[in-house]
Amino acid sequence: MSNQLSIGECVSDGWNGLKQNAGAAIGGFVVFFIIEFVAGFIPVVNIIFVLLVTPALVGGLMILSLNLARNSSPEVGDVFKGFRKYGSFLGAYWLFVVVYLVCLIPLFIGLGVDTARGSEPAALTIILGFVSLVVLIIAMLRWCMVYYLVAEGSSVTEAFTKSSKITEGYRGTIFLLGIVNFLIIIAGLLVLGLGYFVAAPIAMIAFASAYIKLKGFAFPEVQATQQ
Repeated sequence: MSNQLSIGECVSDGWNGLKQNAGAAIGGFVVFFIIEFVAGFIPVVNIIFVLLVTPALVGGLMILSLNLARNSSPEVGDVFKGFRKYGSFLGAYWLFVVVYLVCLIPLFIGLGVDTARGSEPAALTIILGFVSLVVLIIAMLRWCMVYYLVAEGSSVTEAFTKSSKITEGYRGTIFLLGIVNFLIIIAGLLVLGLGYFVAAPIAMIAFASAYIKLKGFAFPEVQATQQ
């Protein structure tokens, strides 16, 4: 088996996963969207929700996407299975917050210096803001598979370590897959907005498929055991 990650295959897996289990794929994503949308409109509760509930719901969405990619009896209720690993998903979420803040340090430095100098335009902020963006993209590509690994039983620290390993050598392809998924979602939004609920699950399954392939490349003995 060639250890090549194909964007076309991942997107094809996304489409096939949707076709095979459209009810679970669309239904699960709609449930997730409605809960997040409604909670977002409730003052104070929305902040608490994002900090304490969203991590588990996103984890459930990852579990659903893995089951869809594998055609492993996916169901709408998978969206809530993230609460079974609540502590791990919450820990991964907060570690990502720390990573995000660290990546923004150059931007904060630029803002501070330009504010102190009263610089117009804020040249240093723009330059260091770009540096922060590049560092953030690199970090996200390195650890983009953390939630899938937590969904499959890894501890938070183990998930970050394994994500770094399985994405090594493939981060450029993962970046391009992210762009393709973004374009798929934009295309869905252009279809009266409702196409989003078809496009988003396709993108979600496509990325889960990429994770499954990458994990198989890095840990073939584990993949063989699961088959």
